[in-house]
Amino acid sequence: MNFDKEDDAFEFFLSKAKEKEKYIETDKEISKKIKEEKSLILHPIRLFLRRFTDDLKLVVEATESYDTKRKIKHVEPVFFSVYEDDSSASYGIGDSLYFDNPGSVEIAVPDQRDRDDKGLIVIRCSTYHPNADILNSAKFMDHKSACMALSRFLASSIHNVDLSQVKK
Repeated sequence: MNFDKEDDAFEFFLSKAKEKEKYIETDKEISKKIKEEKSLILHPIRLFLRRFTDDLKLVVEATESYDTKRKIKHVEPVFFSVYEDDSSASYGIGDSLYFDNPGSVEIAVPDQRDRDDKGLIVIRCSTYHPNADILNSAKFMDHKSACMALSRFLASSIHNVDLSQVKK
């Protein structure tokens, strides 16, 4: 029995497996760099929103309190809170900031190739809110404009705020 051909076939398989392993490692490194870069871009927004939760203890109208045309039913207001999770598929690799009240909002950094078209930061409200256009209709090319839009949106839904802890 001639094992040379089987050895060649096995060596071929091993070389392909090593190529695949190298590709996966490279892909992981690239993904990690992209996530870190996007996280850095989101950092000022993260700090900005933390002021609403930590310093102001902001209470906002609940998302469920809005109808498609007007506020129609009483739903208990809720503390404003922000969390971080994987971005929606349309923004690629990375994490987004989210809040569910006063509307379901995602704050993301699009992939590098999409930033001319979508902006540096994308903010989308996916539920009905009478002022969702503040977020949905703008292209945010810098942190200042994104923070101002978020501030306007949140201000439109204030239920209660603790101004005693405000650091000027």
